[in-house]
Amino acid sequence: MSVNLRTGNDRHDDRTRRAGYLVWRIPGNDRQQTGWLLETSQKGAAFAWRGETLPPRNTLIETREDGDLKMKTWRNAIVRHSRVVHDNLCVIGVEHYSFNATC
Repeated sequence: MSVNLRTGNDRHDDRTRRAGYLVWRIPGNDRQQTGWLLETSQKGAAFAWRGETLPPRNTLIETREDGDLKMKTWRNAIVRHSRVVHDNLCVIGVEHYSFNATC
């Protein structure tokens, strides 16, 4: 599988500030983490999360954004940046993609 994705924090799409929540997980792992949406764009999102193990850059994750989560499908995402901003408070930026993305 090949996926052509931009690197770094170079999203070109307009960003919208958000004040919702999302859940995320590592694919194949049922353990869900809760985060707080900071902003979204057409192809990505940034969220805050409290945790001890920060997902490193290029980690594949799945996300669901606020609303009735049981009715929403998981979206594939790749971590583009992640950093600790205070104690265990982290900011994570992801780019959404589909498995049928072009090379």
